[in-house]
Amino acid sequence: MPDIVPVHDHDRGDPIAEALSRLVLPPLPNVIRYHDDFADLKQTILNLASSPKVILRFEGVEYPCDFQIFGAAQHVVKHVFVNWIQKHALHTVKIHLQRLRAFCSAWGWRQLAKLVLVAPGDLATHWNYNVFPLVSGGVAEGLRAMLHSLAALSIGTWSPHDAVGIRSIRSPRRDRLPKLRTGEAYLSMREGAVVVDYLDHFSASVGPSTDITALQDATLLLLCYQHAIRPGQAARLERSSTKRYEDGSLHITVPYRKQRRGVRPKTSVRAIKLEWIPIFSELLSRTSELHPSVADIPPEALLQLTPAEASLRIIRILASLKLRRNATDLRHTGAQRLADAGSSLEEIMLYLCHESNRAAQLYIDTSPAHGRTVNEALGISEFFGDIPELHRRHYVDAAELNNLPPDRIVSGAPHGFLTGAVGGCTEGQSMCSRSPVLACYSCHKFMPTSDVEVHESLLGGLRHVVESFISMWSEDEDVPIFAQLRTTMDGIRTVIEGLRRSNVTPHAKEHGR
Repeated sequence: MPDIVPVHDHDRGDPIAEALSRLVLPPLPNVIRYHDDFADLKQTILNLASSPKVILRFEGVEYPCDFQIFGAAQHVVKHVFVNWIQKHALHTVKIHLQRLRAFCSAWGWRQLAKLVLVAPGDLATHWNYNVFPLVSGGVAEGLRAMLHSLAALSIGTWSPHDAVGIRSIRSPRRDRLPKLRTGEAYLSMREGAVVVDYLDHFSASVGPSTDITALQDATLLLLCYQHAIRPGQAARLERSSTKRYEDGSLHITVPYRKQRRGVRPKTSVRAIKLEWIPIFSELLSRTSELHPSVADIPPEALLQLTPAEASLRIIRILASLKLRRNATDLRHTGAQRLADAGSSLEEIMLYLCHESNRAAQLYIDTSPAHGRTVNEALGISEFFGDIPELHRRHYVDAAELNNLPPDRIVSGAPHGFLTGAVGGCTEGQSMCSRSPVLACYSCHKFMPTSDVEVHESLLGGLRHVVESFISMWSEDEDVPIFAQLRTTMDGIRTVIEGLRRSNVTPHAKEHGR
């Protein structure tokens, strides 16, 4: 039998509640089953029709769904809720329901009911005058999703043919990726150097005595920074998704997340950076020490974390490095690195596990043009103004440099020419797995020499190296755009500028300045 919207005593005489009571609805199922792909379990909702609150459980978390805020419209919203579960990803269902709740919390359930009851032919007028001025882009999206379900279910005067009219109503302009356009989403050169420095040192010191939680966090940071993996993807990695090869390399198979239903699941194979493989290898050898926080985490899961836990852990480990960032920022930064290196649209889509090219195109659109990139490689870019922050520290003069232990004196022969002593290291080169000189100018442990001529000489030598590369560079070649040299040369340039501004060069000392 069809459902009739019940009218409670306190709603009797309310014209909107009475109009809702005249709607003829399809019966709500007593049992609603849905698949939780994280736990790989069938979850169940019982007696939705008679329950004012139910639990939507997925990804190891219970989300309470309270329909009482929808007042006399709650029976209609429950039908919409069931339709969403059948059509959308569970995360989308949760967000849409939150948006309907936000609308009712701000404007009352009667405003929502009016939208349910409006004649399809009057939708545009009603929306433009009574809804559009009140809502944000996100809430408007939730309301449109509700209207599409009403049309699909033929509730009231709605029918599937009204979907075209629903799509045509306007919504407040909403920039889905504003931080990408402004550049706020990208880690600065200093922030990236801090992450790399942490992973390098962690990998060099990891072993059986390493704390298992710290090992878990470092593996998660590695995945998010190197491969732009979402916390949900990282939480879904299984031990069987890793493969080692005789040459020492290690690959992981990453599942795509946002995929259409009924389509064969897609995956992407990634290689772990050689210097960071010890982190991954140690975790794989100690998975028996990891214990799930909730019962829904599959026993074969690599990290034994829920997606929500993985997201919080990334924020916490970055905060421990004094970086106010999250996994999404790491993801955007990784994609922008590819775009800046000249990667194609398809390569960026594959890296992000995207099936749409919209976001990938935005990274390419915001990438520096060829001429600007060459300037960056030559160390004359203004893009890396944050690098001086790395050098707000102790400069060492010749006497201090001579008194340092040999292991803490930084020198080398990058690309074949001797640099002399360019500074000191607070830790020592034998404890560092990174390239001497080239990596030092972006490291917070580096103490530059106060002799500006040493840095100027090194900058000139590296410029010759870059110019020799540029002379061989064809416009049609897909080559990396001197990322390490660019970083090093911007670091050298800012050290030189810092020394000149602070007047701590040896020549300044001689003249008593």
